[in-house]
Amino acid sequence: MRCIINYSSGRYVPSAIRQAGKIREVGYQGEYIQYLNTLPPNCYPHHEIPYHFKPMAFLDAYNQGYRQILWMDAPVYPAKSLDPLFETIERDGYLILLNGWSNGEWTSDRALLPLGMSREASFSQPHAMACVMGFDLSRTDVLMVFNKWMLSAMDAYPGPWKNENGNCSSDNRVLGHRHDQTAISAFAYQAGWHFTPVSDGKILTYGNEEGYLLYSKPV
Repeated sequence: MRCIINYSSGRYVPSAIRQAGKIREVGYQGEYIQYLNTLPPNCYPHHEIPYHFKPMAFLDAYNQGYRQILWMDAPVYPAKSLDPLFETIERDGYLILLNGWSNGEWTSDRALLPLGMSREASFSQPHAMACVMGFDLSRTDVLMVFNKWMLSAMDAYPGPWKNENGNCSSDNRVLGHRHDQTAISAFAYQAGWHFTPVSDGKILTYGNEEGYLLYSKPV
């Protein structure tokens, strides 16, 4: 069963409302669960555990019986059918988009141990784009990776957005920390998952001006 999920608060709520209309315009008929100014069940506030709402939204959808689940940030809008995204999830068990950075550039020193990697090894890992991601949680192997991602939240998600005065890492190659995004990058890489690169799919746009396209299609 397909499901799209999104949590939005404050200034992101209008974008989420617009997203709800857009996904129906391109013919999506599945379930769409929005959390507007209300956190998913058992979720820590953002200031305590950044982006904890993301795995908890997945978990809530899973507990409601959905298995092919796609997260979309509020400013992400479909330009055409979302079927290729779900087809990738159903084929591979997941959809992880390639961001272009190394994971090491966005991993704090504190997160290295809970994510099971050394500082040098972190620079050999790809970095995911977390504004869109999906899992087929009917698959045991995928569920195992998801659980690692979810359970690492307390130790691996918190950290400074920017590495200012070495507050994130003493390594000047580190630019900052990206919380849930860093964590899923590490666990997906360790599981041998394929990160979907940019292509000419032009399925998704980002922001009200729709000037930035996310290119995503099965490869």
